[in-house]
Amino acid sequence: MITALESLPTTTAHLRTIATPVVDHRIMPFGIPALDDRLASRGLRAGALHEVAAQSCSMVDDAAATLFLAGIAAREAAHRRAGADAAGRGEEARG
Repeated sequence: MITALESLPTTTAHLRTIATPVVDHRIMPFGIPALDDRLASRGLRAGALHEVAAQSCSMVDDAAATLFLAGIAAREAAHRRAGADAAGRGEEARG
């Protein structure tokens, strides 16, 4: 039976691999310099977890947050669809 102390180097190595930033990732810029300039990567990282919350509990703020996420989801779906279409034609997806 392995003790917690014996498994520590393995656990630490595993944590380092999952905590290491991924260098090769796709960024989804908004195309609005005032917004993109405020983001570290000049856009949102595709495939990453992002949190969006309404500023208040009003229906308008809830709708704005929901539509913002729907727009991002639609852009990601279009990108994936373009990749699947390109793969079917033997091409590489762009963007």
